[in-house]
Amino acid sequence: MIGFRVLVWWKSIDKTTLLTSIALLALGIMLVTSASPTITRKIGFTNTFFIYKHIACVVVGIVVIFSLSAINIAELQKVILVIFVLILTLLVYVHFFGYETKGARRWVMFFGISLQPSELLKPFFILVISYFLSHKKRYVFGFCVAIFITLIISSLLLFQPDVGMTGVFMITSGFMFFINGMPVILCMLIFVSIFCTGVGAYVFLPYIADRINRFLQSQHSYQISKAITSFRSGGLFGVGPGEGRIKEMLPDSHTDFIFAVACEELGALSCAVIVFMFVLIIVRNFKYAVAADNQFHTLAISGLTFSLGLQAAINIAVNLNMAPTKGMTLPFISCGGSSILASSLSIGFLLSLTRSTIKTSRYSKQIFHF
Repeated sequence: MIGFRVLVWWKSIDKTTLLTSIALLALGIMLVTSASPTITRKIGFTNTFFIYKHIACVVVGIVVIFSLSAINIAELQKVILVIFVLILTLLVYVHFFGYETKGARRWVMFFGISLQPSELLKPFFILVISYFLSHKKRYVFGFCVAIFITLIISSLLLFQPDVGMTGVFMITSGFMFFINGMPVILCMLIFVSIFCTGVGAYVFLPYIADRINRFLQSQHSYQISKAITSFRSGGLFGVGPGEGRIKEMLPDSHTDFIFAVACEELGALSCAVIVFMFVLIIVRNFKYAVAADNQFHTLAISGLTFSLGLQAAINIAVNLNMAPTKGMTLPFISCGGSSILASSLSIGFLLSLTRSTIKTSRYSKQIFHF
């Protein structure tokens, strides 16, 4: 019976999204293995510290993906709301008791494990917003709650400060409001507020202003200069896995600038394949969002897909000097437990939600309706 359930599960999920995500996770292990020893030597840890930590996070992430893909997410909305409130509480906790790194207070430490609540909050935020926006009988109430939640989270993130993550939350919620049928004038007001938030960050946060000014004046920061050098030295086919040298000079080569490491060691063609893999996940899941048979599924699938794509686009754009530098990881690939777990949660939720739009037998639907 268990074997039959596994077979039905395999036939009912989007195998392309699943296998592509696992391939990206595997690629991340290879790149972190190459990039992290340089970082660990500088901070006095063993060469394998980040490697073992990252592999453990990937294993947990894969377990999360498979577990969530076999669950009916629509029936767990109350549980998801409770988890959302708990993580939101952690976001408040960060403001008072979190530890500071590079001028930002974004992380908390529990039992020796570092967590970034804002990363973990994203997938649950999208599901909660989808839940409130999908109640057409209480549309005004749901809309007001969704706006209130977005403003609360954005305010907490600005206090850290984390302008980039604030933008991801606000742009994602604005996108979800738009596809939910919000009047264009209100959508414009949301994007005006996002613009005003950016202007405020530029005026009141000197480090943000410095990054933007450098970008506008084409004055490359040290990290961007090294990232651009890695693209040039990698060429089409790269210098070979583990053979790159720029990673030894990039402070965040295993996290924010791991795409630059990939460009030098694997080459431009391989990096184009990485971009294609993200695009493949995005296009396939937007297709399922259009085909979904209820508004909650449409909003949740669209929001989760858009958020993953937006974060990947920002990271890659920064590495290519197409956007000001921002401490944002590349989903699935960058080293970081919170980032890996957040990406895995998003894919697990997507596989569960899209399963309802994939043609399955009546009996298989009964099996998974628990």
